[in-house]
Amino acid sequence: MKKEVKDTPFSSWKVYRQFSKQLSLLYKEEHGRLTYKVQYILTIPFKIPSWLPAHEKYLLVYSSPDCLEKTSQKIRYFRHKNCMYAKDVAKYLGMDRTNYGHYEEVGYEYCPLSILEKLATLYNIPVTDLMDDYHLFLYNGQGNRVLQYRKNLHLTQQEMADKLGVNRTTVRLWEKEFHRMTRPTYEALFIQKILE
Repeated sequence: MKKEVKDTPFSSWKVYRQFSKQLSLLYKEEHGRLTYKVQYILTIPFKIPSWLPAHEKYLLVYSSPDCLEKTSQKIRYFRHKNCMYAKDVAKYLGMDRTNYGHYEEVGYEYCPLSILEKLATLYNIPVTDLMDDYHLFLYNGQGNRVLQYRKNLHLTQQEMADKLGVNRTTVRLWEKEFHRMTRPTYEALFIQKILE
């Protein structure tokens, strides 16, 4: 016995013109005649109840760490997911609440690997789950990546340094992993690709 599949209300309609994200003019052809219909999509914002605990409010807004880009956001996400307060995490890390709070600030650029490893242990997750692209770049070895990138562009250390406006020694220290590349430099090289 075959199940009859019914079309959804607008499945036979096509967009004739879209005026905004919410307003469209649709059309469909029936028996050689065109029929038009205006479609307006009404969105109602979801208001988070004020009586919910902070952890639950945060998890309603950010349901998964995959939607978060920065390490600081992921650190905060996993703290809320584990229903912990910042003061408790700070105590576990052996620092005061204010210093720990900096690691959860969106504008904060760098969190040391030792802190990330302790947090991963606390939350019982792989350390890479806490890392954004920049921290993964550092974790996987910036030296080899910088060296390969420079060689792929057929540049010497001096040529790369001149193009970036840094000293040749800085490029050498990045490649030897004696000096950490800053986030703005990483983004310029590997995201904006200013040397290509």
